[in-house]
Amino acid sequence: MMERDLPASELEAVRKSWKDVGGLLEDCEKEIKEIVDGGEGGEEFDEDDDDEEEQEEKEELSEKEKEIVLGAHTLLRLSRLLINRLLTLTNSTTPTTTKGALPKKFESEEFLTGLTKSIKRISEKADDLAGVLEDVEEEKEGIEKCLEEIVKIGEKVSREIEEAYEEQDEEGTTEGGKSTKRQGEWFEVWRGQRDKAHQSILGALR
Repeated sequence: MMERDLPASELEAVRKSWKDVGGLLEDCEKEIKEIVDGGEGGEEFDEDDDDEEEQEEKEELSEKEKEIVLGAHTLLRLSRLLINRLLTLTNSTTPTTTKGALPKKFESEEFLTGLTKSIKRISEKADDLAGVLEDVEEEKEGIEKCLEEIVKIGEKVSREIEEAYEEQDEEGTTEGGKSTKRQGEWFEVWRGQRDKAHQSILGALR
């Protein structure tokens, strides 16, 4: 019995770190949204008129730049949705009809450690992205690299989740493949939205 309790404890520990990353991504989303909104709600302008004019000029974005920033915002929101999906699937209170039977792979410390490492990496790249988006015109190459990394890591995480369900079905379950089908449908929609946002940004960058 003790052997069954240990994985549950490990899972709860990594779930907490996943939630923390989700919160960090949400903060990045707000920061990026403020770039488009002209810093509304941020630091007050200096009382010096010249400084104020300079600040306003700096924050003025072209339509193409707005498209890039808003696209990046959408991409980060979708990354957070991926993490939320993982949290839902691993939540013991989520009905089995919603998530299906949790694959045994989620009892593997190696598997959980790998997922957590990738998820934290998304957070790091999101922070980098928020930084380079402060100067879209000068940081196009940096923006593109950050986006490619976020997409690449997100795809890795999603594939690992799907493969865990596929392995479970291969081992034989009472659901007869319904879990894999359910996850496949969700990830298909998610990938479609992610790819649309990514391609839109790349088009605006070039």
